Amino acid sequence: MDEDIIDLSEVAAILRAHLIWIILAGVIGTGIGFAIPKYFITPEYRADVSLIVKNSDTLQGGTVTTGDLDASEYLAGTYAYIIKSDIVLQKDYTARLMCRRLAIHRF
Repeated sequence: MDEDIIDLSEVAAILRAHLIWIILAGVIGTGIGFAIPKYFITPEYRADVSLIVKNSDTLQGGTVTTGDLDASEYLAGTYAYIIKSDIVLQKDYTARLMCRRLAIHRF
């Protein structure tokens, strides 16, 4: 019956005796966990965007025609093309300057 009792002082003594190995395993695990993504995995970046284009003429009239929808879809494609162009990608634009250049307004 005495074998079923766990003495915490014995557990602490065992942990103290193997403390260097415990710390070393933690350091090695941390190093491997850092090195694998840093040196062996190619980073992959992804961004998604949703463009909503409103035609100011339809806001005053109240009716939306298929021509308005087509124009809005075409403008959204144009904005996406401008954002992906080399000129925009090569310069370091701030968000405020980019919004001003593309006439983007917050809702």
